[in-house]
Amino acid sequence: MAKYPEPHAPIEILSFHSESSKKSYIHPLEKELSMSGERHHFIPRFLQKGFSSRQTKKDIYCWAFPKEEKPFQPNIKNVGIETLFYSIASETELDDKISLEEESIYSPLIIKLRKGIINDCDTIEISGMLAHFEIRSQHIRSNAKTIMSECAQAIKNILSNPSALDNVLTKIINPNSKKFKQRLLESGISDEVFIDLITTNPGFIEQCKQNIKHTIPIIFHDQRSTIIKSVYETIKATHIKNLNESLWPKNRLLRYSTLNYSIQNYPNNDLPLGDSIVLFNITGERKYTPFLDKSNELISVILPLSPNQYLIGTQSKGDIPQYSNLALEIARCSFEYFISSKNDQLAQSYQAEIGTNSFWLKSSEIQKIIADCFEEILEKQ
Repeated sequence: MAKYPEPHAPIEILSFHSESSKKSYIHPLEKELSMSGERHHFIPRFLQKGFSSRQTKKDIYCWAFPKEEKPFQPNIKNVGIETLFYSIASETELDDKISLEEESIYSPLIIKLRKGIINDCDTIEISGMLAHFEIRSQHIRSNAKTIMSECAQAIKNILSNPSALDNVLTKIINPNSKKFKQRLLESGISDEVFIDLITTNPGFIEQCKQNIKHTIPIIFHDQRSTIIKSVYETIKATHIKNLNESLWPKNRLLRYSTLNYSIQNYPNNDLPLGDSIVLFNITGERKYTPFLDKSNELISVILPLSPNQYLIGTQSKGDIPQYSNLALEIARCSFEYFISSKNDQLAQSYQAEIGTNSFWLKSSEIQKIIADCFEEILEKQ
């Protein structure tokens, strides 16, 4: 069991599996805290349990609202789940470590919080639990994969634009460029040989540029899916490695340990649980985010506990914000789906907002970053 500096707490998993979406969302009874095997919950089932729509003696169900798909009512054991999410192959080390944390700390803590019981001595365990929830779920990898895909698209746009690509090649394949001459020498072509070549064949450089302009977009298109897959595998491996090293990042735990925690009622009684699990209210234009950057000025951290109850951590005890539209903000910060105890018109209206505020970077911001990178590269030629 990991040791906090000094906190720590358990969690569970969420995922659902529908024939139409083929995505993973799961439900909590069937061995409440066990993740053993190949089915790994990235949203704890003990957390999902608070958002059940109906229960039988053996099973618990919730309403799942996937982005751009019809709501359906799965068993929570099939919600928030992915095969070998915490494994590269079939190793169980991380899976076992998370299960132990859940069983010994996080699940008992959630049960206690739902009863409205919270003390100052709980701060470290709450902080560790929130730090863990923030980095354990699928939205981390999904966001990273989206950014890589957007970067690939931005590069493709540049390489597919004849004038933009011509500008790039003109600066790179430049006989007056010291770097170009250096690369020729590294390839065994002296300055004299190159001058003879372009003297005898004045159109040589232009021919090279035209051949490259024709070939690069094709190569990039053919290799794009392979590159993205390879990058995603690296992202997954890094995520697993980091979780193995620590189930909760120490710097985040310490930041959250300075907050004052309380349980708040939500009179609207329609709070969902998003696939990002936690939600951060910050200063600035964005206001809410599923992942806290170190530069963000935090107003509060929020963890939904049930449709009418949430945990909140604030900077001061006496100034606790009231959120009338919290359910909507949870939906907006969800990447692919949220779960709810009810399927009504209001919940369906929240569904239309899924993903609108779940991003790390906007597409326009990624496009600008790539364009700036190309400009910087060209300036150095």
